[in-house]
Amino acid sequence: MKLGTDAVLLGCLADHPAPTAVLDIGTGSGVIALQLAQRFTQAAITALEIEFHAAEQARSNFERSPWPHRLQLVQADVADWQSAQLFDLICCNPPYYENSFPIADGARRMARSHTQLSFEQLANCVASLLQVDGYFWVVLPVAGMQKLRAELALHGLFPAEIISIVPKENKLCNREIVAFKKGNTTEVIAHSLLIRAADNSYTEEYKKLTAAFYLQLK
Repeated sequence: MKLGTDAVLLGCLADHPAPTAVLDIGTGSGVIALQLAQRFTQAAITALEIEFHAAEQARSNFERSPWPHRLQLVQADVADWQSAQLFDLICCNPPYYENSFPIADGARRMARSHTQLSFEQLANCVASLLQVDGYFWVVLPVAGMQKLRAELALHGLFPAEIISIVPKENKLCNREIVAFKKGNTTEVIAHSLLIRAADNSYTEEYKKLTAAFYLQLK
């Protein structure tokens, strides 16, 4: 599976003071789970993936990583998955096209169409799996985030930090990365991240943020 900027950014930005139990919903090739294993050295990471081939790729990537003992791959639909454990940190780079256009490849359609995991289902799952003082981090286009925020609010989950992602200088924000926690707060941290300058080069902020995860970035 292609490595996307959304996943890399979420893996860089998702935060918690000291997580010991981490959940990555829809791990794909496992990039976010691997980033979190690298960043949080005391955390055990559970990665869920519904699609067989993606799950096998993630499993292989985990086994070849420096942290195989802390990474667990579970091939399952989070809507059906049950866990006795609650998680300090939950991350998700969810489907977001909502059937707005057809995707030919079945695996890609499952990974990116809204037929497999609705925002309502995602909100239900996160609410039941998140620790009382835990954080749920998610990346979505702005319109999709508004819909997910409404669903999460029904479960008492509200934004604690909002990061507006601007793809290029003089462009509008097209993604948001948001940290949700249980209980409403008036002290919401809000800031933006610019990925590329006008000449299409990566900004120093982006390069510094992702330096630990790219072999080379120009």
